[in-house]
Amino acid sequence: MLEADVTANGNNFLFFGTTYLPGWKAYIDGSETKVHKTNYGFIGLVVPKGKHKVEFIYEPKGFEIGKDLSLALNLLLFGGIAAVFFINKKNSRKVKLENA
Repeated sequence: MLEADVTANGNNFLFFGTTYLPGWKAYIDGSETKVHKTNYGFIGLVVPKGKHKVEFIYEPKGFEIGKDLSLALNLLLFGGIAAVFFINKKNSRKVKLENA
């Protein structure tokens, strides 16, 4: 995340020397605004006149998909391990009762 407190005399263009990639989002005073690709590969945005808090946040779509998929597969894995544990425990009780 990149943050800056900016004072603009008019509609100014703010340039950051950070590589442009899909997934960059920009906010001015908490409201989302368009991120522009500048100088063949950096990020920038138009800042209106006045004092503003500018934020750039990198939120790639693939990361969110990967995070959700990883969570789902981990829940499935641990659920399967728990199921096997409880089934084996239940079956071992039946064997003890039958042998008694």
